[in-house]
Amino acid sequence: MHSSILEQTYDNLELIVFGDGCTDDTEELIARIKDPRLKFYNLPERGRYPADPVRRWMVAGTTPGNEALSLAQGDFITGLDDDDEYLAGRLEKLVKFAIANQCDFVWHPFWWEQATALGLSMRRWKLLTDR
Repeated sequence: MHSSILEQTYDNLELIVFGDGCTDDTEELIARIKDPRLKFYNLPERGRYPADPVRRWMVAGTTPGNEALSLAQGDFITGLDDDDEYLAGRLEKLVKFAIANQCDFVWHPFWWEQATALGLSMRRWKLLTDR
């Protein structure tokens, strides 16, 4: 995840990694990455989430995500889960698009991998406006 952001063609960025009460070696692993754009914060305790697993999944990460938003310094903000990654030119394309079109908000479709009987396939999330 972090390497796909730090290796973006658009490099005027800050990367805020925010832990949800991490007790593992996340902080130590992040500290090994020598890049001034990278900052790590950790909540002192895990956020409160609903007991119901479906509802918990729906709001997972909102507490650290909101904390990270409050610390962000840039004009543009994007989120990325720890198990996802961006293609190298993604942020550059989105920033250029947002500036050229004077956007207040940009929602960008994404791809995901799906296991099939023939192996792994890529799927694109489709918008109602996609033709």
